[in-house]
Amino acid sequence: MRRSLTFPAGLALALISLTGGIGPLQADPPAKVSDTPTLNPQVASLLKQAEAAYQKLNSYQHTEVLKVEAAGSKASPAGKFMLALERPNKFCFRQPGGDGMTTIVSDGKNLFKYRDRTLEYIRVAAPDSFKDMTIVDEEALLSPASSLVVLMLQGGPVAEKKLAEFLAHFIPGDDVTEGKRKYQTLSDSEGELTTRLYFDATTHLFTRWSNTDKQHGLTATETLQDVALNKPIKPSVFQYAPPLGATQVEKFTPTGP
Repeated sequence: MRRSLTFPAGLALALISLTGGIGPLQADPPAKVSDTPTLNPQVASLLKQAEAAYQKLNSYQHTEVLKVEAAGSKASPAGKFMLALERPNKFCFRQPGGDGMTTIVSDGKNLFKYRDRTLEYIRVAAPDSFKDMTIVDEEALLSPASSLVVLMLQGGPVAEKKLAEFLAHFIPGDDVTEGKRKYQTLSDSEGELTTRLYFDATTHLFTRWSNTDKQHGLTATETLQDVALNKPIKPSVFQYAPPLGATQVEKFTPTGP
């Protein structure tokens, strides 16, 4: 799967396993790329607009809702995630109501990463700037939609290279109008899997990620809701304590492909 950068593009479909659907899709190891790929000019232009919009934000918050739809049936909820940023260096990604699969929190002093599969957490000193935090990495802890938002919020050479590697095969899609809102889209198809990204045509902010697997007749959609821009965020959002029984480690234990 060529879209497997440092997070699997098929992760949305992998999460279908939470609802008892198909098993997790496995991502190929990240390709070693020496140079930043050249993007389609229209894709590069849209990405530049989006990054500029995110870089202007001092605080950002969204709730990401994952829904899975099988052919001929109604879409069903499969997961919910919350992401929040308060510059310069407070950050949170977690499932509301519990630790869930993944929790990443920076309280401004410490950066915690917790992985439920192995009941392990990493604790390091929080960098002075969110831009310098390693959030999107080989562990693929975040969902695809939130990973894209994180990289655009971070900006800088490292984030831009990761974005370029992921978007290298995307092309401009058709504009979509839903009610009073218009979206610009990017799309990429590989075999039976089609990925589409939606950006608000007015704000240029990313709003939705859609994966369609024609072979299994499944569509997984990650939609960003309750988006708050430059609004106060409750201090409790950035407070975290690892769950009882969790082990502190320097690196997560490998869990296989």
